[in-house]
Amino acid sequence: MTPSDPVQPVSAIVLQVLFDAAACDPAVFRQLMVIFLDTAGPMFARLETALRSGRHAECVQASHALAGATMLVGAARLTATLQEIERQSRLERQADLTVLLPLLRQQLQLVMQQVEAGLAALDTPAGIARWSAANS
Repeated sequence: MTPSDPVQPVSAIVLQVLFDAAACDPAVFRQLMVIFLDTAGPMFARLETALRSGRHAECVQASHALAGATMLVGAARLTATLQEIERQSRLERQADLTVLLPLLRQQLQLVMQQVEAGLAALDTPAGIARWSAANS
């Protein structure tokens, strides 16, 4: 990369993780991306509500569920943050965790944007060829 090249954004996800979880089947891969996009927002909303209300058990459940989903799309950084929230919630020490909500929201939005881009790329001839070739 030369100084005149635009800075390439760091990927927040590794879609190969999801493709492997889909048994390298492009149709299942697509379906899992759609399911992630449909469920991640509501999962985050449940976590946010639980954190703001100080309900430890709900925070454990919500952070664990969302971490499982983010792990499947290879969002290691976000998953690690969610796992820490789960750990702190189990210890009933989540009072300070609400300060993480803006960062979590930002990270989740980035992950979702990148999953959406992956889904859109899957519909291109190059995307179809890439993921179909990986299945061969």
